[in-house]
Amino acid sequence: SFYNVEKLIHTFTRVEAIHHNMCPNTCLVYTCLLHNMDACPTYSTSRWNEQKLQGSNGHIKVPTQTFTTIPLSLQLQACNSSPESAQAMHYLHTRVDSTNIRRASPDWKHPCCRQCCNGLGLFRGSS
Repeated sequence: SFYNVEKLIHTFTRVEAIHHNMCPNTCLVYTCLLHNMDACPTYSTSRWNEQKLQGSNGHIKVPTQTFTTIPLSLQLQACNSSPESAQAMHYLHTRVDSTNIRRASPDWKHPCCRQCCNGLGLFRGSS
């Protein structure tokens, strides 16, 4: 099941999804100051599934809609967990650093372009 796949991913990577309740009209997420609200302040729609709430005499609260986030920091930690994946994560940085510009574009000789791009180190050794 999907739940078992999520648990397996969490076991290996420590990446876990965070689920938040949200307005059925997708106008807000019930977090921070709004986490205790039962209805949307904009549309006055209930946060909870009314059929399940009434069927349980108000004891079981099931959200009408949820919003899922996966923290970026945990994803980056998982990507850097092995030497091979860490090296792959730094490919762009090493590729850009190792690239030498052999022939400057004629546009780069324009004074405005040289002034704007001077901090990028594109004009080392060229006049």
